[in-house]
Amino acid sequence: MWSREVVALLFRDAFRIALAFAIPVLVAMALILVLPKKYQVTAKLLVSVSNATTSLVTEGNGPLVTADQVVNSEVEVLKSQDLAIRTIQASSGQAGAAPRVPSDREVKDFQSDINVAAVPASNVIKVSYRAASQAEAVRILKIFLKFYTEARDRDAIRSNLDFIHREIASLEAESASIDEDVARVKVEMGVFDPEVEKKTLLESKSAILGNVMQMRANAGQLRAKVASLQSTLRTTPMVIQAYPDTEESDASAQARARLLELREQQAKMAANYQPDSHAMKDLQAQIDMTLTFINAESARFANKTRPARNPLYDELNAEAVHSQSQITPEERHAASLESQSGTLEQKLKRIETTENRLAPLLRRKASAAARLDTLRLKETGLQLGKGGMPSVSLIESPEIQKDAKPAWPNKILFLLGGLFAGLACAATTIAISFALKNTFLVPEAVERFANVPVLVSLPIRETGTGRR
Repeated sequence: MWSREVVALLFRDAFRIALAFAIPVLVAMALILVLPKKYQVTAKLLVSVSNATTSLVTEGNGPLVTADQVVNSEVEVLKSQDLAIRTIQASSGQAGAAPRVPSDREVKDFQSDINVAAVPASNVIKVSYRAASQAEAVRILKIFLKFYTEARDRDAIRSNLDFIHREIASLEAESASIDEDVARVKVEMGVFDPEVEKKTLLESKSAILGNVMQMRANAGQLRAKVASLQSTLRTTPMVIQAYPDTEESDASAQARARLLELREQQAKMAANYQPDSHAMKDLQAQIDMTLTFINAESARFANKTRPARNPLYDELNAEAVHSQSQITPEERHAASLESQSGTLEQKLKRIETTENRLAPLLRRKASAAARLDTLRLKETGLQLGKGGMPSVSLIESPEIQKDAKPAWPNKILFLLGGLFAGLACAATTIAISFALKNTFLVPEAVERFANVPVLVSLPIRETGTGRR
């Protein structure tokens, strides 16, 4: 769109655009003059959270309640509908008359006039109230704060005690239910004291495995012994030629006895005679003759022996049989102990399964017990006093201020709202004018529409009769 066409359209609809802009601004100014004026008074409350943060804790062993949470809780109490109703009843009722129930509209109007907000990065709560006069605002705000300061501790302690009693009853019921589940699991699994039974089974299993290892080692030693004996037996003859075929003859026996006498005599004569003496030589000749006879007699039966069983072979064989007979009992005993170990292993697995099923139940029970202890401590504290409830003190009272300006309506806010609304209406009017235009305002528009050049444009001239 050509700039001349835009300018021409603005000049053509300048009155309507100006009117669209002026109406919202005039309405805003009229509202500033017409709306009833309200004055605002403010009070400030300091929330002491030192006791609350040291006694109020979350479930189990969780973190302490933060100061922001305590302050926000007090803000919600100040915004409660019950406190608004009490303030309306006290501020509008007559002395001695029964308190009336305010309407929903009155409660809504009161809550719109009062403003409660926590000051950022502090424990201070700012409470403001707007009324037709400062005196009225101060009076109602003081009544509001009086009800709040008088009733907060009593109501908070009572509500907290009720909540704690409900929580304690719920946790006790949960703990009883957990005990029933634990007993049911123990009966179902046949395990009544997992820790003691597991310790006993582990000790028994350790002793059994030690015995099994000892028996297996004994069996191995016996096998090695049997193998060694069998290897020796293979190289040991079963029969040996150990005994003569006939008994020794009487002549040989007499010759051996005679040889013994001669040697004794030789020993005695050696003390008195020289070796080369005639008596000693004669005696030596007799000994030699006796030896020759004995050797001749022995030679007659030297090759005439009879076979006999080798006693070493029998001893080795008996030892091998005895060792072999001990292997089987050792192995059977070891197998029996291993079977017992397998039975113990199954029992240990059952105990482990029981512990896995009991673990979450016991954790829940421990958590419930810890929460019960915490809640009972809080209950005792609440029954003895505030029990860690945060204290609230008034640090800035509502007062009448001289030369105070009305807080409502806000002139700057209304004027800015009127200006923005006027600009929006003017922009809307311009957009509608462009959308609904049905004439050509400049030659360029004709060229763009007809796609032919415009050679001459004649201005509109008025005649004397008023016609164009």
